[in-house]
Amino acid sequence: MKQLRSVLTAFCFGLFGVGGLIIGTVVFPLVVLIFPLRKQRLVLADIIHYSWIFFVKVMTALRLITVEKQPDLKALRGTVVVANHPTLLDIVLLISIIPRSVCVVKGALARNFFIRHIIRRLYLTNDGDLARFLQSAQTCLADGLNVIIFPEGTRTNFAQNPPRLFRGFAHLAVRTKSPILPIKIKCTPQILGKNQKWFDVGSQTVTFTVRPRPMIKVPRSGGRTEHALVKKIAEQTADELFEKNN
Repeated sequence: MKQLRSVLTAFCFGLFGVGGLIIGTVVFPLVVLIFPLRKQRLVLADIIHYSWIFFVKVMTALRLITVEKQPDLKALRGTVVVANHPTLLDIVLLISIIPRSVCVVKGALARNFFIRHIIRRLYLTNDGDLARFLQSAQTCLADGLNVIIFPEGTRTNFAQNPPRLFRGFAHLAVRTKSPILPIKIKCTPQILGKNQKWFDVGSQTVTFTVRPRPMIKVPRSGGRTEHALVKKIAEQTADELFEKNN
């Protein structure tokens, strides 16, 4: 059973890679030709949303994973979505659940053969300076897109407790006055984590729980500096994502 699951996982990753290549090299250029500049990113985000819904359904049909039913987030717009990052599948799950979303990803993915065209046209990379990131993300929020950020910067290092968080998401929320939706992701049993092999997917169906926490709104400054507000929001978000009782 374990070997079969590894083969099926390889098939899914192959499907993801080929699908990403076709979308990036054929579908996205057509969108750029057909739609005006202002609308292109919205259309591209919709294409990825429905593509990744399909991908998750394939993995579910093959009994590799199951995703617990979640609250309806289809109406979410202009929100900074902040999540923990236990597995390689987290962003696929989130964008399949939350339409009209873009994500902050590693700059190295912009050089990935299969998905580089998607990354370059649609997503934000974390290898630039903070000012450039904030400007790009602010444009996405103003256009009604949600911006998904994994503040750990990489998949969760379970040996590091509490995890170190980068505060770019808090700077973004403070400067745009956008709400933050923390989402806690749990994978049981743990697969596709940091330092785990991609084919080490166990011998049973894996359950993903994607659980939204209470929305965090940027408080009024009350004479506090931006640094103080960022620190407060980052601490509140960390509590929602990593406190064991949440």
